Amino acid sequence: MRRSNLVRWSIGGRHYHTGDEPVPTIPLLQGRACGPEDIKVMSTAFEGALNALGLMDRVDPLNELVAKKIIEIAKTGERNPSRLRDRALKSLQC
Repeated sequence: MRRSNLVRWSIGGRHYHTGDEPVPTIPLLQGRACGPEDIKVMSTAFEGALNALGLMDRVDPLNELVAKKIIEIAKTGERNPSRLRDRALKSLQC
């Protein structure tokens, strides 16, 4: 049985992850104050957005674009993972 890759965040040298398998660290949050609950919310939104976009390849460059958009929206104070995901997806539409 294949376990799914989720996401791993690096913040100020501390690493957070929501999955069991190693994935590339996304150092986009370094220097920002985020607690474990914030990481969980952003990770859930990130994973949902990747699934909605059909991005299965964890090294796809679009993953970083999605992560940056979720972080940008989270910085506005949004903490609902579904709304974060939906707003990120809407902003990425062509």
